Parts: sequence; C-alpha cells; structure tokens
Amino acid sequence: MSTRDPVLAGELVRLRPLRPDDLDAAWELLAGRPKILAWLAWDGPRSRAEWAPVFEHWDGGGEFRFAIEESESGRFAGMISVRSADRGGTGDLGYWLGESFHGQGYMTEAVELLVDYAFREEVASALCAWVFVGNEPSKHVLEKAGFHRVRTVRGHHEKHGRPVDEWYYVLLRSDRESASRSTNR
Repeated sequence: MSTRDPVLAGELVRLRPLRPDDLDAAWELLAGRPKILAWLAWDGPRSRAEWAPVFEHWDGGGEFRFAIEESESGRFAGMISVRSADRGGTGDLGYWLGESFHGQGYMTEAVELLVDYAFREEVASALCAWVFVGNEPSKHVLEKAGFHRVRTVRGHHEKHGRPVDEWYYVLLRSDRESASRSTNR
C-alpha cells in the first residue's frame, strides 16, 4: 500500500484520502447537526467556503484526513483523521460520523483501520484521543480498539462559553502489537 494515496478497506467501511468533491456530502452530514456537533471540539463549519481547504490535501500539515465510505454503497459516511506534530511521535485521533450511520459498527471499524495504518506506516508510535465526558459511543469505540482511559481532565475544553470535562485515551504501538500477538496465538 502506498502512503501517498492509501485506501484502507474493511468489511463495513473503506477509508480513502479526502477529496475536494467530498465537501458537499460532508456538509450535508455535519453542518447544523447538534447530535454530532455537541461532541466535537469545534462548532462545525459556518460555510462550505470556510471548510473547503480541509478537503484540498489529505495529508496537510502532519494531519492525515480520510473519508469514511460505506463499503457496500460507497456513500460518504463521515471523516477520520490522525494529526502528528512529528512523524513517529504521538498522533491525535479525531472523527465524526453522519447520524444515519450511527450504531452499525462503522466507526469501530474505521478506528481499527486507521490505528493499524498509523502504526504500520510509522505515522505515530502512540495515539491519543480526547472525548467529552458522557460521549459513551465514542468511549466504547476507543476501548474496543484497545485504547486506555488515562485520566479525566476537568474543564479541559471550553464549548459555548462553558468548561467541558474530557476523557483522555491513549494507545501505544507496543500495546497494540502485544494484543495482536496474543490474539493470533
């Protein structure tokens, strides 16, 4: 697989680099969707034009941004990314999924695919994720992928002028490799 233009395929979803033509589908799934936006660190895009640069380069500034597609239909379902300030250091995982795709195992598989990619391609030696306290679905996705909650940080983020508590999750490459070896025995 090429690190320049990877396609990561699972049974339920396929991850591929974001493209400019994904903007409209992403806008329709995310803009003005409080059930999703309530759990994101930002309030979502205010306009297509403001958001367009995100779709121009899938590997911009140390961030690898993937479209999540439903394998069967090819429909755009959401986005997932890993940001790494220095290749091989700690990568920060972020994701969202359109409401009509919730509860079907898509995000669990997407996280698994991206974790494997990040470690295999040495994008990061550890991955972390910040999750607003109370976001049980995201918590379960990370824990299924082997992430461990390291701590709860009170008031770590501010959203709509209010402090928000966050769970901090971490997965080390060595833990993932150990788990994989024990599963394959």
